[in-house]
Amino acid sequence: MLKRIFAVKENENIEFWVSHSLVVFATIMGVYLAASAGFEKAIQFELLKSDRSGYYLRSAMRDELVDNINNIEYWTTDYTGGNARAYINHPGEYSLDNFIWQGMKYSPETFEIPTEIISKVRRFYVQAGNGLEEMTSRNPDLKKVNKLKADAVKAKSDILPLIEKDLAVLREKLSKAGIDQL
Repeated sequence: MLKRIFAVKENENIEFWVSHSLVVFATIMGVYLAASAGFEKAIQFELLKSDRSGYYLRSAMRDELVDNINNIEYWTTDYTGGNARAYINHPGEYSLDNFIWQGMKYSPETFEIPTEIISKVRRFYVQAGNGLEEMTSRNPDLKKVNKLKADAVKAKSDILPLIEKDLAVLREKLSKAGIDQL
């Protein structure tokens, strides 16, 4: 009885079953290989999308940092150049831009930025905030104002080159992947 179910004709047809088994096996392998290739492409796409978003985030962070460094250099030069009265007891008028820095808290790409860069930028913002607070207080300490200026110069020479180097690596990686419009 069992033989009769698997037999196409009265006599057994092995060629039929072998060829159909191969077709089923080839179909399963084809679907598996296509799914694997599609999955790999999807992962590559997501990684490139993340890298591109990270590039824009790093660029915005750098631009905001450059603006803050330039403002601090201007304010401290103006302050030590004889215009201290304009700054004393006016804390609200002299503050750092931190829109990008604050927004980075909510971006997953933030933690893809090298920790050395994030740590140095964070330290700069803390030191600069404290320095500006001192500079605009009722009784500012000139040594602390000069330290604020030195911190800005140090950030320009230490932090900005790190960010530029990181951006160059990311730009090269994206360029190799065919994303040149940055």
